[in-house]
Amino acid sequence: MRTLGWKLAVIVLCGILIELYGRQARPILFSVGLMLIPALFALTILGRFSPAILSCLPAHSLSALLIPLLILAIASSVKRPEPQPPDLWFSFSSEEPDYEHRILATARIRESINPGLYFASIKIHSYDRDLDPSFYGKQWEYAAPPGFRGGPELFASRYENPFLTALSVDSENLYQGCSLRLQVYGRGVPDRPYGGFGDYLRSKGAKSYLRVYNKWHVLESHCPPDFRATLRSRLFDILNRDMSRAAAQVSRAILLGESGWMDRDLKQAARRLGILHLFAASGLHLGIFYGVFFLPIAWKTGRKHPAALFLPLVPCAFYVWTLYFPVSLCRAFVFLTLIAIRSLVHRPVDVYHHLANTALVLLVLDPGAFYSLSGYLSFGAVSGILLFYRPLEQGLFKASHWTTRLLRSQLALSLSATLFIAPLLLWTFKEQPFTAHLSNIIMVPFTGLILPPVYLMVSVQLILPAGLDGPMVQGLHWLWGWVAQLMEGFVWLTRTLSQYSILVEYSGIWNFAFLLSWISILLIFTGTLLRRRRSGGILMRIAFLLMLAGGAVSLLMADQPGQNAFFGQVQEVESR
Repeated sequence: MRTLGWKLAVIVLCGILIELYGRQARPILFSVGLMLIPALFALTILGRFSPAILSCLPAHSLSALLIPLLILAIASSVKRPEPQPPDLWFSFSSEEPDYEHRILATARIRESINPGLYFASIKIHSYDRDLDPSFYGKQWEYAAPPGFRGGPELFASRYENPFLTALSVDSENLYQGCSLRLQVYGRGVPDRPYGGFGDYLRSKGAKSYLRVYNKWHVLESHCPPDFRATLRSRLFDILNRDMSRAAAQVSRAILLGESGWMDRDLKQAARRLGILHLFAASGLHLGIFYGVFFLPIAWKTGRKHPAALFLPLVPCAFYVWTLYFPVSLCRAFVFLTLIAIRSLVHRPVDVYHHLANTALVLLVLDPGAFYSLSGYLSFGAVSGILLFYRPLEQGLFKASHWTTRLLRSQLALSLSATLFIAPLLLWTFKEQPFTAHLSNIIMVPFTGLILPPVYLMVSVQLILPAGLDGPMVQGLHWLWGWVAQLMEGFVWLTRTLSQYSILVEYSGIWNFAFLLSWISILLIFTGTLLRRRRSGGILMRIAFLLMLAGGAVSLLMADQPGQNAFFGQVQEVESR
């Protein structure tokens, strides 16, 4: 227990510093780690003579000396602050477009955000003026910008450091490593990000936002050969071959976590149902992907055999690499790897230590991703399942038939997964799909049913050489046609169930659903502590009934004069 406390202390301390200072926390963490080395060394020595001090140290007192090293490793993984864009970058304005001067720059894609929106590293090369404006910018030469004295060589040395920007361009096929030669002028000029989404961009290090168009601003583009891009292109060809546009978009979202490419109406239907988590690459997806390979091997070797435990991690690692290491998949991969290692050395898995160890590994790998909304949601969901699924399943209601046991397990799974993350979701998005638990009872098992054949068929088709033909390939295409029908069924089910969902939007963070989420946490937590008593089960049933009653109360009280601030507004189903 003492060791767990120290692990949690490191996680909380690093989290507070990184949340407060962002990338500026790097030197602070280094200072904390260095100061802890002599302090904990002294405590370790004194602990040999004082039982009181020894009781405050980890179970193995010498392991306290590893804590400063752990903090130093986390500090070294915190990314350095991105250079600020120079004032020259914001010298043009879209409100008063300048077509006689331009900034010549190169943008190198770092990460894709949404269709046509990327994080890009910008390097400024020159500031030019148009020699003859009647030719619409076809003849340019270097000109010293206002306030700068010097030639092109001095200019290049002054602006040699690249900086990060959010780049919007009318091209959805760019990927990490692609470079664009841009002329920034006219109305395609940078601006400082603002608003809620601007906060996200700034948290990633992007202090500017630039919208450009291929026709006017992109002089040249180059994308080097990339195996991941080729693989994704083949995947899209497979998905589009036997599926409707909507089913192909859903498949892309489920397989790659790219929900931004879904149609607005379909994404809205998923939002109403509260199943957007199915379209983000997460532990659910990696767990099913792992099981596709684990079960056949375990059937031959046994569930505890090293081959069954470790061989499926190879395709899982490839899957995580292909998707550019999203934090939710990395969390699931580390989680599975630590379970495999513990099984190999025959050590029991302690839930609390396992969660803490997974968090610490991710902190060392990428602390910025761990302390993000995606990281919080991923860890919050899996922590709720591991800590509260079993008590909830036992406390909801008695079940003797397999159908009622299945219903109870799905209810417990949905409740436990959202227990910790519901307040965060309401605080961030200010909306609550009150029918989410009921829709997840249907959609999560259906997703678990269709994903194994989808993974299997897609993997086989990607392994086969492109252009191969023959009876075996034709048979695969025939089977893939049947699998495609499952995705069509997923789309139909999503659109149908969304017509009966209840989604309430709130104008502020303090609202009825936010209060209800905290009451439910308190009831379930207390019920877990008292689960061996009858009152524990009663408290859990009350929590579940409150969640169901929340939708009814919102339907009655929402949209009433003077009640909108607290009870919100029920979003009507859009007519088709």
